Amino acid sequence: MSKDPDRADPPGRAAGLDLESLRDYAAASHDLLRADELPGVGLSSRAPDRRAARLRSVRRGVYTLEPATSPEEQHLQSARAVQATRSDTTLSHVSAALVHGLPVDRRRLTLVHVTAPTRRGRRAGVHSHGARLSRTDVQVIDDLAVTAPTRTVLDCALSLPLFEAVSIVDSALNGELTTIGQLWRDLTRLGHRHGLGRARRALALSDAKCESPGETRVRILLGRAGFELESQVVIRDEFGGFVARVDFRLVGSSVVIEFDGRGKYSLNGDSHVALWNEKRRQDALHALGYEVVRIIWEDLQRPAGLVAKVKAAMARADRRG
Repeated sequence: MSKDPDRADPPGRAAGLDLESLRDYAAASHDLLRADELPGVGLSSRAPDRRAARLRSVRRGVYTLEPATSPEEQHLQSARAVQATRSDTTLSHVSAALVHGLPVDRRRLTLVHVTAPTRRGRRAGVHSHGARLSRTDVQVIDDLAVTAPTRTVLDCALSLPLFEAVSIVDSALNGELTTIGQLWRDLTRLGHRHGLGRARRALALSDAKCESPGETRVRILLGRAGFELESQVVIRDEFGGFVARVDFRLVGSSVVIEFDGRGKYSLNGDSHVALWNEKRRQDALHALGYEVVRIIWEDLQRPAGLVAKVKAAMARADRRG
């Protein structure tokens, strides 16, 4: 967090404690203040001064007037604090994935991940990965130095469990942040790495059409059970009119599969209208001879039950002819 030429001059001790001026000064650095900046704004790092200014510690030596609330926001605020005191670091792995808008399991947000030329190991909430990054491996996004999308995806594929890794690959491909060809080329250039086999498997299982981690998990679980799925299929009526776009169609069968993620019916603020529209959509699919399998997160915790659900739909479809 170097001096910003556009940043307002600090209010100063002589001016007394001016919270509005302090807030304006901190805003230029995303509401963060380093301990060495406090004397310039009329404060010290002693607890009474910090309390008077309503400062909260983000990590040792870095404070904020605006504590983050959600786990994702807290992680990004911590990441900014790390780079405020360690300018040689680049956010990487799940921390970079979060910056790029890729899906990250909240359980992974307890540690800020950085890559640096010489530092390795875990300390004070930071996991440092030792590596030298090329210029093309690094981007600056919203004043954060982060690994570029392709490098980020590969770091995650090398280090995360398979479901999480494939979700990140799918999301990056779906969002056109990288291409499967670029991922394979760069993975080859990385050479032998721990997790290489897992990363190769994650790339092999990827599907750019999948739009959520839940869809990714459905596809992998059913694929393991021997089902062949086609993603994001448009269903039309006998006149060629659009009826629906479904998450999956079971190849060789009139079974379609929909994943209902949390919050699906609250996006427009009117759950009753959304539910009614969904019922009409499902009725239209049934009228065309399709069996609809609706899957929720709880189904993904019981793979055997999920498989049974799909097989039951196949049996119903066969009986309908």
